[in-house]
Amino acid sequence: MRGGGIPTRRTLGGLQPGGTRPDLNRRTLDRLRNQARIQVEGEDQGKLLYELIEPVPEEPGRGLPLRPATSPLDPFSDLAAVPLLDDGGPQ
Repeated sequence: MRGGGIPTRRTLGGLQPGGTRPDLNRRTLDRLRNQARIQVEGEDQGKLLYELIEPVPEEPGRGLPLRPATSPLDPFSDLAAVPLLDDGGPQ
């Protein structure tokens, strides 16, 4: 995007919604702009921000709905419960 006059994430996040660029699909640009906006706002507030994206009715079966159903055999790791990670490693 640098070559197209958008040198930073902050610049991208500050673009007006609904803008267009000849080299990007409008929806793609809106998603990129919105993600950059959320990241910049989070940095400015010192928080981890997020927004849930509603499914697009015209695109059924895209994104998370494509993931397979969970199974009891799925691996799971709870790294927050590993004591060595809490204090920076073994003493």
